[in-house]
Amino acid sequence: MVGILVMLMTSSVTAMPRLREPAEDFPALLIGSDQGVGNGCSIGVVVLTAKHVTAAGELRWNVGTEVGSVEVLRRFDEDLAVLRLLRVDGTHYTATPFRRVAKEAPRSGDPLRALVTYKDERGPWRIVVHLRALTIDASGDLIMDGLSFPGVSGSCIINESDEIVAIFAGTQSSALPVRERGYAVPVWGRKL
Repeated sequence: MVGILVMLMTSSVTAMPRLREPAEDFPALLIGSDQGVGNGCSIGVVVLTAKHVTAAGELRWNVGTEVGSVEVLRRFDEDLAVLRLLRVDGTHYTATPFRRVAKEAPRSGDPLRALVTYKDERGPWRIVVHLRALTIDASGDLIMDGLSFPGVSGSCIINESDEIVAIFAGTQSSALPVRERGYAVPVWGRKL
């Protein structure tokens, strides 16, 4: 955890995201394989994640002490996938669901939050990273400030009304001064 926080602190000296402990009904979970780990965002009986998180071997999920396998229901053209979680005994697992999908895109300057789950030798831990919407690029992705540390792909990006607006997909560098910007695949207005 110390290494991740050091990377967080050094990745954006000018705009360190604020962190806080989330509520118990946190809808984010770990999705991983032997090749790496990412996040998933529970919405109803399915989980959304970045499509590239699903490309690495046999997938597993983890919520607290519960673990199981992942069934990929759909991979979209953009970096988005829909999953179903299965317990070890093969029964369906429903994680704490997210409340609703936003109907509209966030505007430039709108406050957003990324819900991130990590697991290290001390167990799983959860953080909320406060961000700002910057723009929507030509491909339709939501561009945000300051989310750039390993393992956050697939995280829920939510607005101030606790509606999911997008799924975090990666980072890009802006012009000078060099600063990481995050991009997320929009889910606002979609029926999933």
